[in-house]
Amino acid sequence: MRYDDLLSLLGDFGRYQKILYCILVIPTGIISMQIMSPIFILAVPDHRCALPDLSNDTYAIQNEEHEQLVNKYIPMTTDYTGAASYSSCTIYDRSVNSTGMNISKEVPCSKWVYDMSVFQDTVVTEINLVCEKTIYRAHATTSLNVGSLLGFIIMGSVSDRFGRKKTYVLLIVLTAVFSFLLVWTPSIYVFVAIRFFVGFTVGVSYNTTFVYVMEFIGPSKRILCGMFVNHVWTFGLFIYTGLAYGIRTWKNLQIASAVPSCFLIVYWWLIPESLRWLVSMGMRSEADQIIQKMAKVNKVTLPIEPLNLQITSSGTGTVVGLFSSKVLLIRTVIIFINWLTVSMMYYGLSLNVGNLGGDIYVNFAYSTIMEFVAYTISIPAISLLGRKKFHCLSMSVGGLALLATIFPSVIADKRSSLVITILAMIGKFASAAAFGTIYLYSSELFPTVVRSAGMGASAFCAGVGGIIAPYIVELANLTEGRARDVLPLIVFGIPSLLAGGLSLLLPETSKIHLPDSISDAKQLNRHTDTEFKRNENNNVI
Repeated sequence: MRYDDLLSLLGDFGRYQKILYCILVIPTGIISMQIMSPIFILAVPDHRCALPDLSNDTYAIQNEEHEQLVNKYIPMTTDYTGAASYSSCTIYDRSVNSTGMNISKEVPCSKWVYDMSVFQDTVVTEINLVCEKTIYRAHATTSLNVGSLLGFIIMGSVSDRFGRKKTYVLLIVLTAVFSFLLVWTPSIYVFVAIRFFVGFTVGVSYNTTFVYVMEFIGPSKRILCGMFVNHVWTFGLFIYTGLAYGIRTWKNLQIASAVPSCFLIVYWWLIPESLRWLVSMGMRSEADQIIQKMAKVNKVTLPIEPLNLQITSSGTGTVVGLFSSKVLLIRTVIIFINWLTVSMMYYGLSLNVGNLGGDIYVNFAYSTIMEFVAYTISIPAISLLGRKKFHCLSMSVGGLALLATIFPSVIADKRSSLVITILAMIGKFASAAAFGTIYLYSSELFPTVVRSAGMGASAFCAGVGGIIAPYIVELANLTEGRARDVLPLIVFGIPSLLAGGLSLLLPETSKIHLPDSISDAKQLNRHTDTEFKRNENNNVI
């Protein structure tokens, strides 16, 4: 009996799997808080140079005398809308030359005061990561994605060797430890290093959650359950938004978001080992115990004769096989480009909410709502329109919306900021929809013999996109004038539009038999239309 046949016998998504599913997806929401935490803990409040020889200087004007001193020492600048503000990085050097004449020149400063009306403090205000040090914010955010890439490489084999449960619980414990350690960082270098280890644990935790869930659920419910994991991700972001709104100091916010990880240690006693892993490792006694428990909870009667379970390998090929012909080479490159672009666009637009006009908490809440709606719409849309059309539509709409931000920035009136924010939210909606589709679509494009290798390489490309994204977001802090608010959005929009156009060259996979061999994959373009028509009335998702 094949493993999937056993799951069908026990119930593809019976009561046992439903309970286990609800338990296993909870960490996804907690993981989302740690991954998206830079939006708040690395936020950059409005700031200006500190006045010389004034120990009680504050960003807020205290009185008329204080205002006169600020006007004397701090240069004024105007943004592209004509609004005036104090310079963030320079101060007048008020000195007297040899002739006794007062001279003034702008020089960089080494001390700052910050607007505390939104945040009481952030990592940025504590370590002064502004002006020439602003790039360190991108380093801190990127270090998590670098850690995730290394984690995928190392922990994937650890999970296959020692089991899903041991790996899962170990990662949960390490996530809690490193999340708390982040609070006691004495310098930006230590902060970047610890963020690397947080990334090492949370990135693999998310992937292990997905694998764990899929190995207990039957074929007919895997797509729906896999897509719903994304919804749990957004639930975590909603909770984090509320925490950030109520807790305005970065250390207390980090502690509050790390505390839930501690309770997940009870998973050692709550969750079983992966049934598929036990069978593949020949641990039949342990597997039989889980099978009997699943049958009891699902109220299923098992056959009297012993179950001769077989695990069919998902493939022994390597990623090199994806480049074995011109057709597969072009297809694989397009898939990799789309993974990199979708990831870069999604993470970049999430991190960029701090650069948009308006309240950062409201913007992030709207961004999360857009993400939730996108995941919800994706489920019926990929069946109705097909994978290719919906993915191309998502990428194209997102790219066009982001490129359209050029126009309000040129017009530069009072409504420009609102229009830019709305267009950015459309881009976020589209990127989430594309992210919710690309995983399924690419897994169906890769033939069975190299599917695992292909998805692993795709995840690597997504990681590269996540590494690039923070540096694009930082362009807003390194740019002056009209381009400041929209330059990151334009940079995200161009590759999105190009990747969406390239995806039109890919074959449709909806309602067709998926390729098993390299030869089948080569023929996919030729047979898509006939296969689609032949399977129109079949119950194929």
